[in-house]
Amino acid sequence: MDVSPSPPAAAHDSAPAVALDRLRSVVAQYGRLVVAYSGGADSALVAAVAADVLGDRALAVTAVSPSLPASERAAARAFARDHGVRHVEVRTDEDERPEYVVNGGDRCYHCKSALFDALAPIATLAGARIALGTNLDDLGDHRPGLAAAAERSAVAPLVDAGFTKAAVRAVSALLDLDTADKPAAACLASRVAYGDAVTPEVLGRIERAEAAIRGLGFDVLRVRAHGGGTVARVEVPADGLRRALGERDALRAACLDAGFTFAALDLAGFSSGSMNVALRARPGSGARPAGAAVSAGSAPAHAPAVEDLGYARVDVDREQRQGLPEAVYAPGKQPREVIGIVRALLERNAGPVLVTRVDPAVAEQVLAEVEGGRHRPEGRLLVWRPAPAGDLTVAVVSAGTADGPVADEAVAVAEAIGLDVRQHRDVGVAGIHRLLAAADDLAGADVVVVVAGMEGALASAVGGLVGVPVVAVPTSTGYGAALEGVTALLAMLSSCAAGLTTVNIDSGFGAALAAFRLARSARRLAGRPGGGGPG
Repeated sequence: MDVSPSPPAAAHDSAPAVALDRLRSVVAQYGRLVVAYSGGADSALVAAVAADVLGDRALAVTAVSPSLPASERAAARAFARDHGVRHVEVRTDEDERPEYVVNGGDRCYHCKSALFDALAPIATLAGARIALGTNLDDLGDHRPGLAAAAERSAVAPLVDAGFTKAAVRAVSALLDLDTADKPAAACLASRVAYGDAVTPEVLGRIERAEAAIRGLGFDVLRVRAHGGGTVARVEVPADGLRRALGERDALRAACLDAGFTFAALDLAGFSSGSMNVALRARPGSGARPAGAAVSAGSAPAHAPAVEDLGYARVDVDREQRQGLPEAVYAPGKQPREVIGIVRALLERNAGPVLVTRVDPAVAEQVLAEVEGGRHRPEGRLLVWRPAPAGDLTVAVVSAGTADGPVADEAVAVAEAIGLDVRQHRDVGVAGIHRLLAAADDLAGADVVVVVAGMEGALASAVGGLVGVPVVAVPTSTGYGAALEGVTALLAMLSSCAAGLTTVNIDSGFGAALAAFRLARSARRLAGRPGGGGPG
């Protein structure tokens, strides 16, 4: 998905008229658009604004397949007619694709791939971009389809204009669109339990049951299919549960008449995306992990859980395997992408969540959206839920003041993951007495991290003084022959002080993680309690 330039602040902070102007400006910049138009509130707004701004250079295309209810197809046609939107329908073939039918956690990817394969010739002929109705709120949910969009360079005008779902509804109301308060209506396939086959028969049962229950006066509802399409789980809003219980016979009849064998009322009430919650709660189960690129057959029980956000596939169970959650490397990511990844990690992990090498401006935007974080500017680090300091100690030693930024990153990360840090600055070998004065303290640490540039000799000196693990970090400081850290790197790799662990140039983060693993492993080998950090 095209996410450049960075989206502005979310439109809910602006008056609807200002937000509408921003959306019109974004749409105008595209020149020509083919809008993937389902008739829902999001795609309807994009289609209406595109028709207004671009005229005949905009075309709304509705994908027709068994997963689109007949009522939604009719509503999409009527909206396009009433609002002057050029509109066509195309048949898509996702129901003929085994990867879609098998209904793994990546089903939506294969569905959207079929959609884009159908839209691509139309867009190419028109010299247009494919546009989606994705908004900012969609980015934090399990949406593998966004990966398919990114592969096709599709654009998301609502994201680029900073629209949340609330902004979509406010601007739609301003334009007097009848979709302004239309309930969310995901495709019928999203109602089928992961791991159960998506077939026209099951989709038909869901469509008939929902239509019948809607006829009873329940406007917001979902019928979820379980047990291979034999069991209907009915969701209505929590404030409608009392009424639903009073009409349980009619609800049951609606489901059985539609072809289900059993019917149940979910006492938790309606929850958009509730199938995704069940998927995330069962990593490695028969349902495929979120976003996993697999075909027919069950995933192995040990398969790591991956949450596919479209722009990133987040390793959400790394904490279980390694003791710490995945960290986020900020450079190259849009602020909204960092926000989405952080939210996914916070939801699925208990330990510290880190964003490394973060620019101050990006840090400010992320902290404004995700509460509870702390900015460590000296270490270019954002931290949520830092671990309390334990009894694993790491001494961070830096050769000169120019090595300070890398040492600061190592210190900030080490403290965030629960290591007890001792720091010794400016103790390079040009004044060896400064290092010797700290020798006893270094020898008492569980691990020593040595940060040095130029010729990198400090690592060898420390390695010859202490009997604990030493992690060497070459830095890119020094004159021409230092080769931006390559000389120090080679010196540390070639050190005569045997047993040094050397990480990449300027990698304070990598050094802190290496220290964490080494210290924890040493404690376990010694049979002592492994305090200090999670895991």
